[in-house]
Amino acid sequence: MMRSMKQEQLKYDLHNELQIRHREFFESKLAIDLLKHNKQFSSVNKISSAIVKLIESNKKAVMDLITSNPNIITELREPYFGSCYDSKQETNPAEVLEKICSILNNENADVRNAMQIHCIFIHRIYDHLEKRSEKTEFVSKLFPSSLFSKENRSRVEIKEDNIKSTTQLGISRHPVFIKMLEKSDKNHTRAMEKYTPDYKTTFFKSALEKNIPIVCGPSGHTGSLMLGAKLYGDLTSEQLKEYALVSFAFLAAGGNHSFHEVMVVAALVGVDFQVGNYAESIPLSIKKSGMYQKLSNHFSEFLDADISSENNPIQSPLTCSL
Repeated sequence: MMRSMKQEQLKYDLHNELQIRHREFFESKLAIDLLKHNKQFSSVNKISSAIVKLIESNKKAVMDLITSNPNIITELREPYFGSCYDSKQETNPAEVLEKICSILNNENADVRNAMQIHCIFIHRIYDHLEKRSEKTEFVSKLFPSSLFSKENRSRVEIKEDNIKSTTQLGISRHPVFIKMLEKSDKNHTRAMEKYTPDYKTTFFKSALEKNIPIVCGPSGHTGSLMLGAKLYGDLTSEQLKEYALVSFAFLAAGGNHSFHEVMVVAALVGVDFQVGNYAESIPLSIKKSGMYQKLSNHFSEFLDADISSENNPIQSPLTCSL
């Protein structure tokens, strides 16, 4: 008996839905595993060292900012992902500055802490330093209206009262895949609970056509992190590629952005990126690691040299074995 158009559409929709959910699971696993292998990230340590030098040469200004801007200490506390303090822990500006420098000077520090400090520094502190570089050129590259206008941001904000913190890591929305992912040792809030995708935007429609996961649109945090990397990171092209991947790991593990949402921004400053091709954006330093080899064995459909839908279509969204 010939299937009705409605039955065929239902089958197509279910298949595409499973592909998206499986990609969410893969991206979550990639992000979580990357954060557990932070000793490889020379890019993070290089930017941390640069921030420490800027702090040391502007120490009074930084101390004044920590004293006058409560957002700096707030964003170092739970429920921010990468928090250094719990929500009720008392501290003072001098202790906070010492803590920041201690983490940045420690090459073996938790990469979540380091990346949260990187975010705070470029967003809250850098503009107020006397010794700073001009950033206009990079801002115009990293925050184009084509990605960050209201019409293209691809998200609708949810009322604050409805947002709950969680220990769940990653961006997976599938109840089975969620159980296969690790949990954090701290509570954090996620963009997944703060925003819903705006289904009318071009960004979302384009991603949906390719079965690409999105959380809340192009990543402004990635823009900020790449801005810092370009202003004071002095990274090689390979290190910039690595730093973009770490930015993804930090943002995706925290439930805030997908791979596509991060890399579409990082690509604006030269990071390799092809839609749907994860391997293109992964630096050699990571590909040589045992962690990557293990993941590529489990997720060969995503970590092949070319995984575009035209050249290597996914045969089944449920082929992974863990």
